[in-house]
Formats: sequence, structure tokens, C-alpha cells
Amino acid sequence: MELKEHDIMIKSTNDMIFYLDFRSKTLTIPKSFAKMYNLESEYLNMPISFAYKLIDRKYVAQYINIYNKLYSGEKQVNIEYLLKNNISGSEWRRDEIYVQEVDENGLPLTAIIYSKDITQEKKNTSTINYLEFFYIIQNLLLKSYSDYNCLNKSLTLLAKYIKSEQVFIALYDEKGLGASFNS
Repeated sequence: MELKEHDIMIKSTNDMIFYLDFRSKTLTIPKSFAKMYNLESEYLNMPISFAYKLIDRKYVAQYINIYNKLYSGEKQVNIEYLLKNNISGSEWRRDEIYVQEVDENGLPLTAIIYSKDITQEKKNTSTINYLEFFYIIQNLLLKSYSDYNCLNKSLTLLAKYIKSEQVFIALYDEKGLGASFNS
């Protein structure tokens, strides 16, 4: 099934819509998206084939478990995972899977998967977590040293974890001594 109506979305975002047929266990990916990420346009034996081929191994079991929930009758599930082996390198994805059709027993027949690139969101969250962590360390160091060298040591440690090109950090002790870092 070619999902041409979604080609505009493909070109303007990294968000995608996939089609899943539970009867044939087939995932269909629009050809333009498949080409852009060097993926196949169909994956049979879902979720196994897709998971073991394209998802970072740390997330495979979780990914398969989400599909087990759908096969057990849940109508909507979400999952975040690290997609590997695409042209631009690994990227974080958040899939929202919505069952569209069910059989007479309430089990899924078809579903739509809305897949969103959340790589930048994950990077931002990591940066915030590092900032919180180093704020605590910096406060502990200041209690024992409270000098400019302590601030510079804190910034040196923090700078190792900052990957964004748009970060400015300034640390000050209670005496007003400060140090800053501009990535």
C-alpha cells in the first residue's frame, strides 16, 4: 500500500505514518520515507523483523512487548526507542500505535502508527539532566572550596557533557565569584 497522501509530511518533518496489518503481520512504510532512510517499504513478521533489524538491541524486548499488548486487545499504545542504521545515523523515535479495525473478538486487524522523531527532545532532556546533576555537584564543591577554581572545575566537567552549540552557562558562588561557559 503506497501512502502518497503523506509524502508532503515526509518532506517537511521526520514524522511519519505507517500502516500495520495484523492478519499478515506486515508493516508498510511509504516508499518516499523508506528511500529517505534506506529502509524497506514492507516488513513481514512484525514486530520481529523490524525490531531485530532496525531497533537498538536495548529496546527490542520493550518494542516486541508493546505489540503483544496490541495482540492482547489494547487499542492504543506508545513506545520510545532508538532507531539504528538509517542514513543520518541513529535517531530516537516515539511511536503512537492506534488500532483501526478489530475482529469480532476485539482483536486488532489493522493499525496506524504515527512515528515522531524525538532525537532533539532527548538531547534537550539529557542536557537538562546534566545541568541538574552538575548544579548539585557544584553546590557540594562550593561548600568545601567556595572559590573561583571550584567554579572552573565544575564548568570543565559540565562542558564535557554539553553537545549543543547554543548553551551558555554561568556559575556564581555566594561571594559573587563567577565563571562562564559558552559552547
